[in-house]
Amino acid sequence: MRQCVLTTLCMLLSACSLLYQGSDIPISREEELVNETLAEGAKIIQNKYGLRPVGSGVAMPGGPIRELVLSFQAKGPFLRMS
Repeated sequence: MRQCVLTTLCMLLSACSLLYQGSDIPISREEELVNETLAEGAKIIQNKYGLRPVGSGVAMPGGPIRELVLSFQAKGPFLRMS
């Protein structure tokens, strides 16, 4: 029990420190546009298909955008509509 509490506490402190450190880093205009595009796309898909967005990602290694990724969770079986 004690080990579980200590592990949980360490995880919470680590997460808080990562969030705090990330807030000082300025974000570029390109990154802002990518974040806005991902958020808009997730919202459109969520409203249209009833899926819950659970993650996003982007590949832009030092230059132009190579890939945008959105991940969703379905509440049940996803049936194809014709």
